[in-house]
Amino acid sequence: MSTTFLQAVNTVFRSCGILRGDTDPITSFSNQQHAATIQLAMLAIQFTLAEISGKQQLPAERVSGSLTLSTGVRTYALPSDFMEFWNEPANFYDSVQDVEIFAFNGGEPLLERTVYDYKTETGYPNWFYMVDGPVKTVGFYQVPNSDVNGRVLTFDYNKNTTPYVETDLLPFQDDTQALIFCKMCGPQFDAMYSKQAKEPSLDVMADPNYINARASLLRLMNPLKPAKRYGRIYNGC
Repeated sequence: MSTTFLQAVNTVFRSCGILRGDTDPITSFSNQQHAATIQLAMLAIQFTLAEISGKQQLPAERVSGSLTLSTGVRTYALPSDFMEFWNEPANFYDSVQDVEIFAFNGGEPLLERTVYDYKTETGYPNWFYMVDGPVKTVGFYQVPNSDVNGRVLTFDYNKNTTPYVETDLLPFQDDTQALIFCKMCGPQFDAMYSKQAKEPSLDVMADPNYINARASLLRLMNPLKPAKRYGRIYNGC
C-alpha cells in the first residue's frame, strides 16, 4: 500500500480531464494553477472515503489499542483517532483475568437509574459504557479498585483514516484498491465541479461509473473468492 493523498488527487485530475496529455501532475497542495480544483479533489476523496467507512469496514482501519486502569478512576479517554470498536460485540480484554469486559446493556442512562452509586462503587470493572462529551470516553462499572491498579486492557478498533496532507496514505491494502477508489471519486469531483460552475449537479449515487467502481472496490477488499457452486460434491459421480 503506497498510494498517497497527493497521488490520489492527481489520479482524480487525470480521470476527470483536469490534467491532460503531457500536463505535469501537481507536486503539492499549494500549487496555485489548480488551487481551487485541488480543494475540490481533496474534498471529493475525503467525502467518498467517509461514505465508504460509514457503510463498510476497511481492512486498513483496524488497529489495536490499550488503556491502563487506575485506582478510583472511572472514565478513560479513547485514542484520538478512535472511530468505533472493531469487535462485535464491543469489548475490552483483560489478559490477567482472561476475561472480556462487555458494554453495559442500556448504557450509562440505564446504569444511572439502576445503580445509584455507580460513579463511586469500586471493585472489578465488569462492564463498560460510553460517556457523552466532546472526547470519546468510556467509563467502567465497577470503578477500578486497588486490586486492578495498573491493569492493562486491550481492544481492537477502527481508526480515523481521513487523509489531510500530501503524504498521508489512502487506507487500502494495495494500489489496485486505491485506484478503483479514485475511480469512485471521479463522479463525486465532477458533481462538485459542476455545482461550482452553476451547471446542473450530478446524482453521484446514480452514476453508473460510481456504482460499478464501488462494487469492484468492495469485491477487491474481500480476500475470499465467492463460491462458484453450492451443495455437496460427490467424488466418482
